[in-house]
Amino acid sequence: MRQDLKGFDTRVIYLDEDPNAAREISAMAPAAIVTVGQEAFKKALPLRGASPLVYTMVLFPQEILAKPLPGVSGIAMLPSPRQQLLILAQGFHLRRLVLFYNPKVTGFLVAHYQSNLPPGLTLKAIPVESDADLLAKIPGQLGESDALLLVPDPTVLTEQGLKSLIGACYSSNIPVVGFSPMYLDIGAALSLSVPAEEIARQAASIASARGGDPGDLLDDVYYVRICQINLNGKAISRLGMKVDREALKPLGILLWSNG
Repeated sequence: MRQDLKGFDTRVIYLDEDPNAAREISAMAPAAIVTVGQEAFKKALPLRGASPLVYTMVLFPQEILAKPLPGVSGIAMLPSPRQQLLILAQGFHLRRLVLFYNPKVTGFLVAHYQSNLPPGLTLKAIPVESDADLLAKIPGQLGESDALLLVPDPTVLTEQGLKSLIGACYSSNIPVVGFSPMYLDIGAALSLSVPAEEIARQAASIASARGGDPGDLLDDVYYVRICQINLNGKAISRLGMKVDREALKPLGILLWSNG
């Protein structure tokens, strides 16, 4: 991130190691504060004073920030929901998506997907409250779907839950779309993710107020529009999926990788 802040006086403070962090931040009166990780965001929030704060690498900001605060914004760890949905609709010709989620945990994220659906694409969001609830609902909810979209919900992504979802999709020839390349190793057909360096670049751009494309802003969270696509070649072939790379060229794809 320092490379993206050339020309600015920057300082790194380890909030969990520096007992003088609060005094140092107050004395600096920084033009902006950028945090990395959930704990850093939690600890820096009450120390920021009047300084704008941009948080990164925070999966569930609502656990720390109950409601939006002026001067506080974040960079999501996922690509723009709008961008992901366009990729799936235009690049893979999917029309019916399904996902499972706990409304208390990832309801805000699912709302971002639902409010950005492109024409012709539907999203069936199945609420679950527990691992047992998920296992009970899987059999009846996949039949009329073109793909399962995974979201980072700990209620859904338990060891048993993930195993059951992948197994059910495999048996029904339904592709799984992950949010990290690691899901290709357990059977996902593709993953849509954003590299850490793009998150850092976006945070630096917002913190420095240099302008440029800030990404998609939804409820004070910025989503990077650049998206990395990783493909599981064997799964793509087995499922007979077609990839329209020409249709994806205008969408800002960062990298293709075939597994």
